[in-house]
Amino acid sequence: MMLEYELKFVVPGYRVAPIIEFVRLACNKDPLYPAGIVSSIYFDSRNLDSVNEKINSDYLKTKYRLRWYTDPDTGGFSEFSFAESKHRIGCRRVKTRTPTTFLPEELEGFSLDDARLLEIPLVMRQSGIRAGADLLPSLLIRYTRHRYIEPVTGARVSIDVDITAPRINHHMLPRGTPSSLSNTVIEVKGERDSLPFVLKPLIKRGIRKASFSKYLACYAKSLQLEFLPL
Repeated sequence: MMLEYELKFVVPGYRVAPIIEFVRLACNKDPLYPAGIVSSIYFDSRNLDSVNEKINSDYLKTKYRLRWYTDPDTGGFSEFSFAESKHRIGCRRVKTRTPTTFLPEELEGFSLDDARLLEIPLVMRQSGIRAGADLLPSLLIRYTRHRYIEPVTGARVSIDVDITAPRINHHMLPRGTPSSLSNTVIEVKGERDSLPFVLKPLIKRGIRKASFSKYLACYAKSLQLEFLPL
């Protein structure tokens, strides 16, 4: 199991255009997937263990999700959807994923209380992911991701814009409403625990390092909670 560092930064959405332009000039576009719409159905226990791990700032955190991708230019879907677990140990992380038989174009129409989604925890366990049998779909989170490679360190840089939670499982979150976030999230993944030198000017341009969870932020926004991490 290889752990890598994952650094997160946030910036208000209205200030992101010059950030994207700077990264575009300083880095190379990802040669395979330069941009894509990412859709993720997050799974959690009835006690919302994943949410509470983040609220409590636990050193060990785990998220479970079903993810697929859409090409923003053509509207075409990825060939597969993927069941994933993401484990964080401090600021390092490891992600495990396995393809599922659910076609992305089918998942676009699924309600989050669709009984077929209850198969996902079993799919995870069959692939070696330690997922509890009590996991249930909670939120669909969607955003557009721009991907780059920092040429000196090889760090992967992603800029996530237009983050929304358009669908909610009201059996899990009965008071929840669809929501959107005002922040853009920048993630830098690689072997180092600091921002690559060529990207340090972004600090002066307004990005702020943060322990940010899209899942927790969308959960809080949908329920209009006071600890809203924005």
